[in-house]
Amino acid sequence: MSQPKQINIDDASKEQLIQFAQENLGMDFHPNTGAQKVLAGIRAAWRPNVIYLFGEEDPGQSVEIEEGSTRERISAHTRSLEGGSSKTDPKVRMVINEAEGPGGTRPIFVSVNNVPMLLPRGEEIAVPYRYYLALKAAVMTIHEQDENTYEVTSRDVPSYPFQIISLPTAEEMHGWNKQEHESQYPLGEAPPMEATAA
Repeated sequence: MSQPKQINIDDASKEQLIQFAQENLGMDFHPNTGAQKVLAGIRAAWRPNVIYLFGEEDPGQSVEIEEGSTRERISAHTRSLEGGSSKTDPKVRMVINEAEGPGGTRPIFVSVNNVPMLLPRGEEIAVPYRYYLALKAAVMTIHEQDENTYEVTSRDVPSYPFQIISLPTAEEMHGWNKQEHESQYPLGEAPPMEATAA
């Protein structure tokens, strides 16, 4: 699988910082925003000293693949897997509910494959599909004791309750599922999706 490009945060260009903030933290900066302001915004939500960029086009790099009796050179960005980035994910429109108690209005930190994103609560947002799946899978177990029998029971509840406004269309999901399926195999070797459904 294609690995993200790792850049020391202090060495990153303003454009790289803006790209990282948008794709991974859900922050939007105007291109005219100063580099120090962009960096300060990222630092408020991101503690590591490195950032990760997926799918960057780098015409200076290429890989050589062999198909049959011919060899072909393909630029690196052709092979970079969109599966590593949420940039092309279908979007789920949702509202993450605010919670009671301290921090109940604070944005939620969600990480998928070590790529984090901050999701605000209490407002309608468009969430990349893989982050929606992570939110959906986030559950916590609560234990309750019956006041009469003193029997303790437990149940799983969502860690971050949310309301769905709209889900991606079937056409959008087909493209995403195909992309994710193909990213699990070497280039050109993925079996048809129907063959793996059984």
